[in-house]
Amino acid sequence: MLRIWQLSARKLTGDASIEELQELEQLLKDYPDLTIELELHNNYFNTKADSREDTHQAWQRQLKKMEEVFPEDFDEHYSVELPGHTHRRLWIAISALAASVFLFFLFQNKWISKTSSSTQIATLGKKHEVLLPDGTKVILNKNTRLYLGEGFGKNNRNVTLDGEAFFDVVHNKNIPFVVSAATVSIKVVGTAFNVRAYADEEKVQASLVRGIIEVTDTKHPEMKMILNPNEKITIGLSPQPGPNVAGAEKEKAYSYRMDILGKEPVSGVLPEVAWTEEKLAFESETFEEVASKLEKWYNVSIEIKGDKLATEKFTGVFENQSIEDALKALQITYPFKYKIVDSKIIINE
Repeated sequence: MLRIWQLSARKLTGDASIEELQELEQLLKDYPDLTIELELHNNYFNTKADSREDTHQAWQRQLKKMEEVFPEDFDEHYSVELPGHTHRRLWIAISALAASVFLFFLFQNKWISKTSSSTQIATLGKKHEVLLPDGTKVILNKNTRLYLGEGFGKNNRNVTLDGEAFFDVVHNKNIPFVVSAATVSIKVVGTAFNVRAYADEEKVQASLVRGIIEVTDTKHPEMKMILNPNEKITIGLSPQPGPNVAGAEKEKAYSYRMDILGKEPVSGVLPEVAWTEEKLAFESETFEEVASKLEKWYNVSIEIKGDKLATEKFTGVFENQSIEDALKALQITYPFKYKIVDSKIIINE
């Protein structure tokens, strides 16, 4: 909707009247799915200009591109020359008009794309915090994708997760918040919890900090589990042979484990949500599990040679350490050897 972006642009440049601000507020209520896009655009608007590019040339190039792509929405008053920082601010603000057609956003290692049926939020190399249209706060870990279902915030609050995210859900007894991860469904009304569901880990973990959640295996909907605060469920997914037919997909067999959340003894942080504070923590986890976390945290590949080493258990917290510092700290617990070749780490006894 073009009007909402025009009003947003005027608000960001400080030119909006009280009536226009009230109109923008009402439009956001009518179109809650645009809340995230506007939030991200506001973040970009407040970043510093890139000193490597001449502002005037960039401005003219942007205007030319917009006029070619959106002739029906382009007016000659957009090409007025403006001095100094106001020039750049209006350039950024007006460029938001293109978003109403492209519906694609890319900046600060986070992007949002939108189709007719869903909105996808994805992080690249950094964690990010996002406010959903219903007011729910979500912190996305690195390399995570979150999909919002069609009509989110209006007639449903359904999301699909690939990766790891911490949810602080706004209470709405009429429209429950539902997270789908692999074939696991987590239903809440208002609560705070963490879900870890990376495809390569063959498991889904849900850790409840506050409130109550209902966890369901969508393959077996009759199996429902209720989690109370400070409880964690780990659902293991292991491929099992399917029908003896060429090309047939494998079924998934499930194993469940319930645990009580416990703080790491030295730092006092909860390992399951430590990443939201830029800390990598683990308590009594196997080296294989720790290695998987290290891979995602440092964007490396780790190969462990030796079954005994892979099952050794480690406890620790890392904050602002390099991958080598982390490996040296782990060596104190168990004296292994490692070799780093580019972004691959080979570990053996």
